[in-house]
Amino acid sequence: MSLRTTLGSAARFGAAAVLGRPTLLGLGWSITQVCNARCPFCSRHGGPAGVGTKAALEVVDQLASLGCRRVHFTGGEPLTRPDLSQILARVRHRGMTSSVNTNGILLTERPEVIEQADAFLVSLDGVAAVHDAHRGAGAHDRALAGLAALGRAHKPALLSVTLFERNLDQLPYLLDVARRFRSRLVVQPGATHVLGSGDPNPEAPDVQRYRAAIRSLSGDPRRFAWVWNSARGLRELERYPERPRLRPHAGRITARLEVDGRLFPCSRSVNDPSALPAPNVLELGVREAFRRLPRIDCSGHVCQCAHNVEKGLLFSLEPGAWWHLATRRWAEARRMAG
Repeated sequence: MSLRTTLGSAARFGAAAVLGRPTLLGLGWSITQVCNARCPFCSRHGGPAGVGTKAALEVVDQLASLGCRRVHFTGGEPLTRPDLSQILARVRHRGMTSSVNTNGILLTERPEVIEQADAFLVSLDGVAAVHDAHRGAGAHDRALAGLAALGRAHKPALLSVTLFERNLDQLPYLLDVARRFRSRLVVQPGATHVLGSGDPNPEAPDVQRYRAAIRSLSGDPRRFAWVWNSARGLRELERYPERPRLRPHAGRITARLEVDGRLFPCSRSVNDPSALPAPNVLELGVREAFRRLPRIDCSGHVCQCAHNVEKGLLFSLEPGAWWHLATRRWAEARRMAG
């Protein structure tokens, strides 16, 4: 991203944060709900496959015209889409950056996806016995093979670590994996509900053990060096199951695009009656759908997704979060160069 583009994005971010002018800078896109894993804390694995290639490419073009800077692809498992590399190539061609949230199982089979995407978020739960209990036999080893492939391609990759009841003791191993692959842990608690539904999460972590695990990261500089979250972000996540009290950025600078074309302020609002009926980008176009988004007030209950907490801190103009972002990007650039 050029200096001019970066400064322009910063100015638009400031206008949204200070003046209250919504501007779409980042989109989380559930590109499919097909998945090759069956995690008990997620319901997004039974289809549908998502919009067709032509419609997806048109959405990308509209995002670029609106000034969106980053598209994050999630699911389901995005790599189950045969056309993912084509969509990623269009994102790059239109001057935006992309990231892919993946379980890593198919990474070694999709080198064209590795080539086209700018960054990856790879889910890892712990040692093979813990990880495979959720994601299927062999999933752990295939995820590590995928991380190795990303390293050989010099692609930035973060380890997405969701803490649930059975992996609260896995942080030493996960930190070791981060060191081995020159990555960092993105840490967050298992949601109180199953992703994509309102059902209670059967894997929700014990609160006291979870908080102790978070403190073990924030209180040890040697461990914290391998953590992506900011210190303030970890303190907010330590409040679990209470939700962080931050300024809401959802629907102001970011939005969530569901598999059927409906646009929401964020993934959590998909189950929020106040966000319905959701405008559909396939019917209205991205610009009009974003204009019609409800500005839900979640200031007292921001979700515990690590990225949303960090964006909430940035949107709240928290100096420590901005400093952490700048130093983190500098350190990541050095890692990739080394």
